[in-house]
Amino acid sequence: MALQSSGAISLGDIEGEFGGTAPTSLSEYYSAAVGVPASGEISLTDFYGTSNRVTINLTIASNTSVYDIFANKGGTYSAGNTDVIVTVNSGVTVSAGATDYAMRTDSGGQWAAGDTIKLINNGTIAGYGGRGGNGGTTGSRVGSNGAVGKHAFRANTNCTIDNNGTLAGGGGGAGGGGFSIQTGRANEKASFTTVSANGGGGGGGAGQNAGAIGSYGTGGSAATATAGGTGKTGITTSNSGTGYARGGNGGNGGARGTVGANGSTATGFAGGYGGSVINYAGGTGGAAGFAVAGSGTVTWESTGTRYGSF
Repeated sequence: MALQSSGAISLGDIEGEFGGTAPTSLSEYYSAAVGVPASGEISLTDFYGTSNRVTINLTIASNTSVYDIFANKGGTYSAGNTDVIVTVNSGVTVSAGATDYAMRTDSGGQWAAGDTIKLINNGTIAGYGGRGGNGGTTGSRVGSNGAVGKHAFRANTNCTIDNNGTLAGGGGGAGGGGFSIQTGRANEKASFTTVSANGGGGGGGAGQNAGAIGSYGTGGSAATATAGGTGKTGITTSNSGTGYARGGNGGNGGARGTVGANGSTATGFAGGYGGSVINYAGGTGGAAGFAVAGSGTVTWESTGTRYGSF
């Protein structure tokens, strides 16, 4: 807590703020705070409004990605005596890369006991959308799983958040549709013929960097910053008999902070004489990214808009 800015001030007041034992000279406190002389004449009034704590104000005024608060703390940091205030300006977006966060307090255990961190978010902090899984194929018959969405903010140490904007975890990528393989013949004398069909790729999850749509199949739509992509339709292939192979459809990607849908099991039909079909399952949708993740305790001053767990 800073010393008073006017009125009576004593050596005891200064000792209480800056530490020490029964000082007999103010010279023990040279350079104790900004504005206090480093040498020469020094007076009690030089300590008006001073504090033994350092305040670091960090402002994010333009779009950026993967912002680590500890890495940007600057040279005035004093371990255990620093109050860090990070402000994301209105209209500014902090986005995730391929890692698991858009912004984090630190990589874990870097701040000293006594330091405080406060985030004032007036913009958007958004996670990465998960990629959609591929449709099943001859080589990998079950549709592949969608990728997980990435987190918006990772609190690896205790902090305070004043959220006046948006904290959005990335949407999970959807699972790809399953592969279908069908064997049949047109009549008792005809030879068996086999056809197969790929599943459709799953839609990507929403994110400032939206997840890509999975491979194979037809149609589908790309994910955006706020909406998950639509999965592709599985392929249908007819047999010379009366059956067909039909791949499963890819699921739809998750919106911000939402799990991706599962891909569909293939739906081929075994027709003809002695025909058979194997329909493989679709992949699982990816988990959603968190609005806030991490082991630190968060104190909320304002909750704002949040997508995903926190």
